Amino acid sequence: QEVTTPASAAANSTRIYLEARSINSTSGIPFAKDENGYRYPLGAQNGQCRLTKSGTSLLLSPFGGNALMINGVPQAIPTTGVSLAASNTAATFVYIYAFMNGATMTLEMSTTAPAIQTDTGVPQKTSDSTRTLVGAAFTDAGGAWADSDAKLWTLSYYNRRQKGSRTVINASISVTVSAYIEITTSLRNSFISWSDEAIRAHANIMGYSNAGANPGF
Repeated sequence: QEVTTPASAAANSTRIYLEARSINSTSGIPFAKDENGYRYPLGAQNGQCRLTKSGTSLLLSPFGGNALMINGVPQAIPTTGVSLAASNTAATFVYIYAFMNGATMTLEMSTTAPAIQTDTGVPQKTSDSTRTLVGAAFTDAGGAWADSDAKLWTLSYYNRRQKGSRTVINASISVTVSAYIEITTSLRNSFISWSDEAIRAHANIMGYSNAGANPGF
């Protein structure tokens, strides 16, 4: 639907039309258009998305909108999201980028770090403005994506949320040591994080010495 300026507007004024259409046929982002057909994005937002692990794939889903700036143009994330299958590259930290393959938004993984584009402030793949950063991940030993207790290995760049990892062992472990050691690898909590995030960790451990039977924490 178009909304025009009043008919009494001055003859030399520029009439603006508001259209519930988009910069391209798929973005879904409103724009203003003057009488010469020039289009102006209206309130174009960025980063209205979240990257998560869904099944065996990574999924970029709309969140609080559906706009993502790619190469300086706001693009719409499909309602069903954009997925990226497991990489089969074992134990590797990668960045996840979104790009437009024609009219189709697509995800790719890369070990190339991002850089901030000066004009827009959007994090993009270094030396490639067609790729916008949306997350990061670390693959397990089999090359699969992971995001669970002991393996918090999926990060969203936009709309981040607090995550927690917890490991418990309900059995007695006996060790004989004379120096500090890792009691068991079963209690490891592995994670990845952005450099600007704060990490909180704590452990609850009770043990005793056979010699004196004195509990320690």
